[in-house]
Amino acid sequence: MADRSFKEYIGSRFYDQFFNAIKSYVIQNRHNIELSSHTVSSPDYAELSDFTIKSVGIDDRDGMEIAFDVIVEAEVYVKEHHRHRDVEEDTCFPWFIPFLYG
Repeated sequence: MADRSFKEYIGSRFYDQFFNAIKSYVIQNRHNIELSSHTVSSPDYAELSDFTIKSVGIDDRDGMEIAFDVIVEAEVYVKEHHRHRDVEEDTCFPWFIPFLYG
């Protein structure tokens, strides 16, 4: 058995599920979440590039069960289109707690 942390295990085991959940959330809620940066004040386009797990909180449950919450820092590419075809681009780093069901 490899000697690695629970955070590393969660990151490798659930990477695709977390990525898809965060990506979907960012796309659907880009106007309702804080995605501004020093360059882009009101993004009209947002795309998840990657994320980093910052913390995993673990809660003991009855029997042999545990529950855990994961806090991630997302890397989100944002764009804002202006009049006359001007485009501002940047990357912002919001934090999320992705939820997985099933």
